[in-house]
Amino acid sequence: MHASYLRDLETAPFFPTPGLLTNFLAGVLLVFVASSAAFASEHSLFDLGIPEGYAASKAYDINDKGQVVGSLSDGTNMRGFIWDAASGMQILSGGETGSGWATAINNNGWIAGRWNNIAALWQGSSSAPVPLGTLGGLTSTAFKINDNNQISGYSDLAYNAKLKCNPFHGFIYEFGRMTDIATLTDSWGADSPYGVNYDNGYSFAYGINNLGEIAGVGTTDSFANDAFIRNADGSKIDLGLGPDPLSLQASAVAINDAGLVGGHYCDSSRNSHPVIWEAGSVDAAALTMPEQFPYGQVYGINEKGSVVGIMWNDKSGPYHAFLYDPTHGVRDLNDLIPAESGWVLNYAKGINESGQISGYGLFNGRTTGFVLNSTPEPISSALFLLGGAAIGWRKFRRRKAAA
Repeated sequence: MHASYLRDLETAPFFPTPGLLTNFLAGVLLVFVASSAAFASEHSLFDLGIPEGYAASKAYDINDKGQVVGSLSDGTNMRGFIWDAASGMQILSGGETGSGWATAINNNGWIAGRWNNIAALWQGSSSAPVPLGTLGGLTSTAFKINDNNQISGYSDLAYNAKLKCNPFHGFIYEFGRMTDIATLTDSWGADSPYGVNYDNGYSFAYGINNLGEIAGVGTTDSFANDAFIRNADGSKIDLGLGPDPLSLQASAVAINDAGLVGGHYCDSSRNSHPVIWEAGSVDAAALTMPEQFPYGQVYGINEKGSVVGIMWNDKSGPYHAFLYDPTHGVRDLNDLIPAESGWVLNYAKGINESGQISGYGLFNGRTTGFVLNSTPEPISSALFLLGGAAIGWRKFRRRKAAA
């Protein structure tokens, strides 16, 4: 707060009197000295709140402008919302009745999610939801939207009488239409080994970067479920089952523009382990997790290679939100906030280029959305601004004297 105020003051041409400048600098310096310990060590946590009439809020994605989207629940139905620090929370349009949520927002302010069981797009905070359709079934969900307004998600296919269910495939939505991205095989269709048309198995399309590359999971020839990347031209790279030879399945969930992929794999005991795939590599590297939270899943990634997700010890919880970066490794977000805050940060869902993290946790026992500034500005930066202002004033005085 103090540093941003000083940045605003830098636009002023000069102060009218030396005495005013001296008093100002002295006063602000005292504020910084008095608050330096907290400002230098604490990470700012924003409580997104819970509007009246709702029981819980959950924050999912955050764009580079600090706009956050997520869901509100009244115990029966859900509604999507958009939040920013200036305007607070705004419930997305959807009509008087219905249910849905917002899962992703891009830097254009376009929002993707689900409304009345169908993947939906809001072309701005005040627009009505545009249904994106399905791949032949009754339901679909949008997971992510990039800055080219391409959307990834999954949809039911038509009802399969032999399977007695609706198989599902990942999709990409672009140019006004939904395209089935299929799976990693064509061996499980009408001519499958068991005489049952499996529609070539199943797939999810999770993350999508600005190049149109998708991170997902799909069925293989052996009917395993491997992580994959779908390239913009429709070709796929099979990322396999992760570093464990006994892995049951793996999922690629998030991908940045450099091609770094985050996801997880399930071991033979069905425990989930967070992993990353370096750009151009099909070899997954398991993240080194804290001893007390050995399992987890990845949800978000930014261009700097920072990864966010959840971790746990027992499948029944508790879950803790985590942040990974190559410098610090895996950190529990709860270690970045005061112990007496009243918060337990459970899920970290998104991270932007400023290091702001969106997610949700328990605040005084209620599920509540949050934004955490994971990279606070140190006190030295603020003092540098003060020093620069003082030096600039001295130069101004000398120029005036010389004249």
